[in-house]
Amino acid sequence: SHSVGRLSAQPRRHAELGQVTRKKRAPHGGARHQDFEELGRVKVPTLLVWGLNDNITPPHVAHEFQRLLPNAELRFIDRCGHAAMMEQPEEFNRVLEGFLNRIYPALKTA
Repeated sequence: SHSVGRLSAQPRRHAELGQVTRKKRAPHGGARHQDFEELGRVKVPTLLVWGLNDNITPPHVAHEFQRLLPNAELRFIDRCGHAAMMEQPEEFNRVLEGFLNRIYPALKTA
């Protein structure tokens, strides 16, 4: 069993992340373009896990997010749509665990 309680060691940075990523909605329901430009303020390491077959938010958007987030790592999951954590849970967890092990080496599994 792994404890992830230590991941919030920098609560202020995590609070800032929440403020930056909170989306203001445009009249049509989507986030406005200028909100995405604010993503450049996020300095914490960020993992983007994207379904390669996502028709809701297509893969080209993932590349744009990666460009806007200065410390982003982008990983695609094949045969996966919009909900990677539900559609491919084993692969999603493998990708997430690898990211967390690199970012928080003290949590590495034996």
